[in-house]
Amino acid sequence: GDRRYYTRETWKDEVKRLRDYAESLDMKFVQMHSPEGNPLDMSKRDDFVALTNRSIEVCEILGASQTVVHPGWKEGISKEEYHENVLSFYEQLFPTMEKTGVNVLIENTSSKYFPPDKYYGFLTGQQMMEFLEYANHPLLHAVWDTGHANTEGDQYEQLKVLGDELYGIHVHDNSGQGDEHTMPYFGTINMDDVMNGLIDINYQGYFTFE
Repeated sequence: GDRRYYTRETWKDEVKRLRDYAESLDMKFVQMHSPEGNPLDMSKRDDFVALTNRSIEVCEILGASQTVVHPGWKEGISKEEYHENVLSFYEQLFPTMEKTGVNVLIENTSSKYFPPDKYYGFLTGQQMMEFLEYANHPLLHAVWDTGHANTEGDQYEQLKVLGDELYGIHVHDNSGQGDEHTMPYFGTINMDDVMNGLIDINYQGYFTFE
């Protein structure tokens, strides 16, 4: 969306009007997505932190209990360095998360976007769990993107690994070659694997269709 929406002086009144309009339609917000950007680009870190914190405040007003915040990317970095750099970003969100009670969700990505020889990211449930255990914050959890995961392979076992840490899912399909965002069953995802994984971990969250 338009980032000016978050930064102009009237932002809070505008968000409240949006909340009231949704309530008039008997609708509610359940999950949001923070503005796109790379928090590991230190030249833009301060502005991006401020924008992301504001987006969490927007969640609170709208009544959404969770938002997705991508961890970012960086060239030529080890897993340990990546964890350290990403956590230093999320730590700047913790006070706002704690004040508002909004959960922040990390998201799995795809090696189609970040080749392993150049970047390190969260491609699997195990990688996500390693970071969540490292960060160890009660409001930091995971969202699973079925389309991103389809470019990596099996999903059932990945969902089993995430277990109770899975707070949301992004549901869309593709050919396995890119992030095409087609409707479920219009691509190559084995939806039985996805559904059985969700059943076996007793997933109680919403389906966010992308």
